Amino acid sequence: MLIEQIGLQAGSSAGQDPLILDEPHFTVLIGPNNSGKSLFIRELNSYLTKGPGQKNLVLGSLRFRTPSPEVLTTLKTEAPQNQRTNNGWGWFNVAGSTFQFPQAQMQNAFLNPNSDQGSRDFATQFASHKTLNLDGQNRLSLLNNQKKGDLKSPTTSLSKLFVNDEKRSSLRQSIYEAFGLYIRSRCF
Repeated sequence: MLIEQIGLQAGSSAGQDPLILDEPHFTVLIGPNNSGKSLFIRELNSYLTKGPGQKNLVLGSLRFRTPSPEVLTTLKTEAPQNQRTNNGWGWFNVAGSTFQFPQAQMQNAFLNPNSDQGSRDFATQFASHKTLNLDGQNRLSLLNNQKKGDLKSPTTSLSKLFVNDEKRSSLRQSIYEAFGLYIRSRCF
């Protein structure tokens, strides 16, 4: 889980203290039209892909969970063939995306993901690759015909569910705990 805490700028109803979501493993947003649900999702996605700094109307704060040092080690990779490595920089592979980034800056982002610079780097170089935005438009696009891709080496969060029984089981259990219903998935 990337997020440790989310703070909203308002409470659960008028006059209430701002709402704080601790350990938001699975969160369901319910409210009338035009109450800020979609805006909250857009602001959260913006924070997770661009880092802090945007003016938000709903999202008040976000704290990343500090990852274990082993996570950064697993992301380090060799330079792609015929690619030069800049001095002090390293190559990283996050969710199938390989890129070069200053090693000290990446290490700081993982050790201090909630500092000013650390949160921006952690968001843009790590969380952005681990974020799946299923807003209205993206959910509808799932109905369109799509290439199946290579399920031997999946690169998207959704395709990884089809090859990882443990992750698929975890998602299924989370949905059951939240709604009391199981989801079914069939591959044709």
